[in-house]
Amino acid sequence: MSDPYLSQKNAVMRLYNEYKKHPKLIVAVDFDDTCFDYHGGGENHERVLQLLKDCKRHNFYIVVWTASDPSRFDEMKLFLSDKGIKIDSINENPIPLPFGNHKKIYYNILLDDRAGLSSAVDTLETFCFLLTKIIVCAIITHEYIKRRP
Repeated sequence: MSDPYLSQKNAVMRLYNEYKKHPKLIVAVDFDDTCFDYHGGGENHERVLQLLKDCKRHNFYIVVWTASDPSRFDEMKLFLSDKGIKIDSINENPIPLPFGNHKKIYYNILLDDRAGLSSAVDTLETFCFLLTKIIVCAIITHEYIKRRP
C-alpha cells in the first residue's frame, strides 16, 4: 500500500476535510527566501505572495514561522503589509493545542523554501481554486433557489 500523504490529490482533500471542520485554515509560511529575497539574488516570490493574498481572501490564518531574530519581526510585518498581506502572528501558535504548546506550531500547511515549497504551493493553489469554485457554485445555487417560483 502506498503512502497516502505523498499524493497531491490526498493533500488537497485533507485540506478540504479540515476546512469543513474548521473554516479558518492555518497557513504557516517562512519569510526569508519564501516571501522575501533574503540573499538579494533577484529572486521573485510573487507566486507565494499572491497565494497568501488568496488565503487571506478566504479568511485563513497566516503565521510566519521563521528562525530570524525577533528584531526583524517588524520588518517582516511591514514588508508583507506593503505587499497587501496582513499576517496574524509570527512564531506563535495560533490555537491552544490539547496536548500543550511545545515549540512546534500547529498549521494545516507549511510554505517553506526548505520544506517542499513547490509541492505545498501547488497543493494550496489547487485547494484555493476549488474552494473559490465551491463558493461561486453555492452563491449561484442560492440565487437560483431564491428566484424559483
